[in-house]
Amino acid sequence: MLISGKALLDLCKNYASFKENKKGGITLFRFNQAQLNMYDEGLLFSGYSKGAAGICLIFETTADSFTLKTKITRLKKMIIPWIERKGIKSFFIQTKQLAQKAKQLKGIAPVKYNFEIYVNGEKAKSIAAKDNIRFKLDNPQCEKNKIEIFFPIFCAITLKSLYAKENINAVFSDRPKLICFGDSITQGFFAQNPTGNYVYRLAELLGFDALNQGVGGFVFSPDILLEAQTLAKPDLVTVAYGTNDWRYAENYTSFITDIKAFFVRLNELYYDIPIFVITPIWRSDINEITNIGSFKQVAEVISSEASCYKNITVIDGLTLIPHEKRYFADKWLHPNEEGFSLMASRLAQEISNKINVDK
Repeated sequence: MLISGKALLDLCKNYASFKENKKGGITLFRFNQAQLNMYDEGLLFSGYSKGAAGICLIFETTADSFTLKTKITRLKKMIIPWIERKGIKSFFIQTKQLAQKAKQLKGIAPVKYNFEIYVNGEKAKSIAAKDNIRFKLDNPQCEKNKIEIFFPIFCAITLKSLYAKENINAVFSDRPKLICFGDSITQGFFAQNPTGNYVYRLAELLGFDALNQGVGGFVFSPDILLEAQTLAKPDLVTVAYGTNDWRYAENYTSFITDIKAFFVRLNELYYDIPIFVITPIWRSDINEITNIGSFKQVAEVISSEASCYKNITVIDGLTLIPHEKRYFADKWLHPNEEGFSLMASRLAQEISNKINVDK
């Protein structure tokens, strides 16, 4: 059985919009078009927002193998198209700003580009990202298996076709919906696999399907929520910004203006939905003073603004992961998979306790 074009959408979940190209390929996005346009103003934001973090293909089949044909676009391949859209002057302005920010980095970790395949809920294999992947199952009795293919966190994915010798059937989910807004930690920097970040693990612990709206480097801004009413209405929302505000905000006044506007818009959209705001997690430079003050002061501002709304619960990010470099992939900011696992477990406990009390 061969499935291609828009028919593939029936097998996909955790995406917000798609674009069909002239050859019938389907590119999936975690954001609506207004959000994508907003992120496209920044060179890195543009690339990160097109990454397929959390998006997956899910189906049932009795076949013993399948072939998925895609077009993988890695971050570095997105630079030239961005220059063509925005112009060389914008590119030089952006790279100068990025160079200044890079001086403040305390360390980096390698980026992994992997597909992850699960069979009947159990991880079967990680496959290095490439345009076409073929996977063989140990299925001599032609039994029905549920297959989940999770896409690489940092690649843009265009689906072309899925082929198996036997039938391919869609698996429809009736699980409640979770939207996770956030920065690089939410997107999944630097998890080694697509299911290694806290968003996937939190969703599984809670029994939700999650739309990952994390974008590396981003800060509190009402623009994050552009036309968010077009997204599928969630049953639960998490928000995790602040670490980039603390490090890069130019001044305290603009930070306050942006965070207030963000929460006003968030409340307009989701006033009747439980929201959990996570203050920034530990980082090794936590004791420094930036343009907008201490790390503690920023966390207090976030907590104060969020607490103005009755449906919002604040979770102290400093309690989620031990303050030890061994839990961080880059040894200073971004959790490794062990750190993400601890973060997800503690978040799930906090969220479950609150939801159960409210019930």
